[in-house]
Amino acid sequence: MALHITDTRLASCLLALGFAGQVQTTIHTQTGSTLITVKFDAPSERFPQLDAGLAVKHWQANRFLKDFSMPTPDGPPLLMRAQPMHMLAVMMRAQESYDAFLRLQKEGGGMYLWTDDPGRLFYRYTHSIFSTCEAGSIMLDDLCLAACLGPLGIGVMKLHGSPGQRRYEMAALGLGISDSSGTIVNYRTADLIRLSTQGHHLAVQDANPHHPLVVSYDALHARQLLKKEIQASQANLLITANDGTSKQALIALHHKGHVEQAVCRHMKAPPGSLGLS
Repeated sequence: MALHITDTRLASCLLALGFAGQVQTTIHTQTGSTLITVKFDAPSERFPQLDAGLAVKHWQANRFLKDFSMPTPDGPPLLMRAQPMHMLAVMMRAQESYDAFLRLQKEGGGMYLWTDDPGRLFYRYTHSIFSTCEAGSIMLDDLCLAACLGPLGIGVMKLHGSPGQRRYEMAALGLGISDSSGTIVNYRTADLIRLSTQGHHLAVQDANPHHPLVVSYDALHARQLLKKEIQASQANLLITANDGTSKQALIALHHKGHVEQAVCRHMKAPPGSLGLS
């Protein structure tokens, strides 16, 4: 069964997890509103065993922080155990941190690290001042990387520069967080941001390709690619009848005249009442 996602952050994460997505842009002629949907209907090429629909439902239900029961048509409910460090949860916390950075750069203010569960951190925007780090700081110019460090306990201390030339002063030592085994870890920023000698990627990826920083960075990279794909997508027009019926028609944005005439005949309404002129 196809999965239709309207949250582009979730869609970006699924793309990074290896699910192929198809962008569908729909403009409602009556309201002028635009709906972006990404359709997924095939298994992941990266993680074939991962069920996208179940993972999305678990995140939406409780952010993977609690057990989740999914009804089944012919048997007992499917029970999914709490997995705070599930890859989708890690990716979505990075997405939320990225959004906080965007707001910070637009409105000014400060940021702090928030937890939705002990040891699970992500950035939130605030009007208050930044936190400090006794261990010093490290400067970054990569917004995606800075956002991914938040869920690993590494806070931003100060925002530098102007739009287009931003730099992010990050704490050199992170707060203690729980890893996938439940062990408390204090990450060192210098260790996480070091580039590999085997290619243009983070060194931590060589030792652990599924490290939280790696999958988070993948998700934000997918977000940038998805944004470009959405901008380049061809929109369709959704036409709904205004006579109280459920009649609908979906046509190309740059449709031919005979298509519009056929829709009007089907709806038994003039073009103006359907938002076509």
